[in-house]
Amino acid sequence: LWVYFFTTIVALLFSFDINAIKNGLYGFNGFLVGLGLATFCEQDDGLLLIPIAFMAMVSTMIAEGMNSFLIPKTGIPALTLPFCISTSLYIAAAYNFSYFPVNITAALPVIFTKDIDIGEMNWG
Repeated sequence: LWVYFFTTIVALLFSFDINAIKNGLYGFNGFLVGLGLATFCEQDDGLLLIPIAFMAMVSTMIAEGMNSFLIPKTGIPALTLPFCISTSLYIAAAYNFSYFPVNITAALPVIFTKDIDIGEMNWG
C-alpha cells in the first residue's frame, strides 16, 4: 500500500496531470507493480522494497509518457500497460542476477510445474 502513496508523490513532484493523480492512475500502476514483484521475487526481507519502489517510479514515468502520447492521438489512456511493461522489464533483467532472485514458475499454471507422464494423459 505504501507504493500507492510513493507513486502518487512522485507524480506530484514531477507535476503530472492533476486529474490523473486525483483519479489514482499513477498510484494504481505502482500498486500493481508492488503486487507483481512481490509475487515473482523470492526474497523475503525488506530489501525487496528497493526494486519495488524503483520499478513503481518507472511505471509512473511510463504511464505519463504513454498518456501524453496516446490520449491526444487516440483518446485512450494507457491504463495498466505501464505496470505490464515495468514488471516485465524487471523480471527479464533480474532473471540473471542472484541478489534479487525471480521465480517465473509462479506465473505458470499448476499443470506445467508438475512432472507429466505422456502415457497418463487422456487424448480422447
